Amino acid sequence: MKIIKNIHRFNKPNCAVALGTFDGVHLGHKRVISKAVEFSKKQKIPCVVVTFDPHPSVIIHKNKKTGLLTTISERAYFVSSLGVDYMLVLLFDKKFASTGYKMFVEKYLVRLLRTKAIFVGNDYTFGKNKEGNVAKLKKIGKKDGFFVFGVKDKIENNRVVKSTLIRTLIKSENFIML
Repeated sequence: MKIIKNIHRFNKPNCAVALGTFDGVHLGHKRVISKAVEFSKKQKIPCVVVTFDPHPSVIIHKNKKTGLLTTISERAYFVSSLGVDYMLVLLFDKKFASTGYKMFVEKYLVRLLRTKAIFVGNDYTFGKNKEGNVAKLKKIGKKDGFFVFGVKDKIENNRVVKSTLIRTLIKSENFIML
């Protein structure tokens, strides 16, 4: 897997994209990424994980401590074991945080990546104030000619596997549930 930090140096049209922060690269994330890898292999196109660094909550909620599960290097290590071709790391700063969801999709996913398919968790939100969601992404995809797949949650012990759940369990020292 090759790590790309400058989207302008990436020139691979028709990608399958797994989009998300992927903090912890847990079973839910692995499900999303694996679906993208599977699609890319069938279509014979590159699979790209698009993620953000630093974690968006570090910028958006500056005064709140976000107990991060993994560094960007650790995320790259875990993602590399899933069969991904590229990991595109977008700098998440104040300017990027102010980008609306439509602009993000049009600029990054359509114009620069020329995405063929996007895979996200079924409750994924993105863009300024989390205005973008799977339904809005599908609407743009229909217009701009790419597929969108909202991947079902991973359930373990009757709970949806999410980074926030893992952070809560760690904070309460409930390692049995992990």
